[in-house]
Amino acid sequence: MGGALRVPGNVTPEAEFNIFADPHAAHMVFHAGWPMRLVTLDVTQKTLLEREQVQALASNGNPITWLIQQMVENFLNTFGLPRGITAFQMHDPLCLCAAFQPEIITWEPAYVDVEIGSSLTLGETVAYFSNLTEDIDPSLEHLHAPNMLTSVEVDVERFISMFVDRIRSTFGFDKPIENEL
Repeated sequence: MGGALRVPGNVTPEAEFNIFADPHAAHMVFHAGWPMRLVTLDVTQKTLLEREQVQALASNGNPITWLIQQMVENFLNTFGLPRGITAFQMHDPLCLCAAFQPEIITWEPAYVDVEIGSSLTLGETVAYFSNLTEDIDPSLEHLHAPNMLTSVEVDVERFISMFVDRIRSTFGFDKPIENEL
């Protein structure tokens, strides 16, 4: 999970937090030659868990779902309010979902690299979505064949529904747990 390919970054105008935290490591991973899928802000920012959905989850009286509600409320009130964020972006859960249900995301091959040479754009992920290796002009040697599959779209409704259903079934929505914390 990382990068912002067609959307602004979330830590600088160009860089996403995870890549910005260690752009050199990301650069090494992107060029390791492994099969790779990159879940980016382009899709994770679309997966919004609304306050009402979290409140409904916490209504079963389970201390775990209550804790989830408290964490989301704290995030939205403390971090979200000054930034105009009114719903919880499901970055990490979507990335996990991509591991066991990759079809929930639309993937597109791209050559992705990480800016490591400029202090102004450090950590920016740059993507070429066309295979430009055919009949390439030698002066454009920086353009390469795709090195990963990148997330370009997500079935938000399906993902949020699956997430809510998993939380409900995992934490016994129909069976409140009293005083377990």
